[in-house]
Amino acid sequence: MSALLDSLVAGHVADPARRMHLDAVLREGLPGPRCEAWKYTSLRALERRVFSRSTTVCSVDPSLLDGIPSPRIVFVNGLLDESLSTAGDVPSGVQLAARRSVDEIGQRPATASNVFFRLNGVLGESGVSLTVAAGFNS
Repeated sequence: MSALLDSLVAGHVADPARRMHLDAVLREGLPGPRCEAWKYTSLRALERRVFSRSTTVCSVDPSLLDGIPSPRIVFVNGLLDESLSTAGDVPSGVQLAARRSVDEIGQRPATASNVFFRLNGVLGESGVSLTVAAGFNS
């Protein structure tokens, strides 16, 4: 197993939905040159990296965001901060929604090209979904 996958598994307790994604990642590993979608992208450097969850609690001064127009999505240390985010004037034909669990984000087919979707399923605490209607033109 790679250092990346070892670090993701270390001390990880997962609910059944997250465990399904973790098991698939461990079984399939990261895509390599034999995977058509990844044949020109080497992930060897990523495989050697070790990651851990941040335990640092930090806050953002809301006045720093005053000049940023709406809609605005703010993540602090990888977690959606809904108090700093605003859907504001999302155009008709666009939907923006906060997501709190991997089940809300949805499922994808189990293929090597979806390994990063699966890793998000394992590690993601919160997120957003952005849906744009077919033929949308701002």
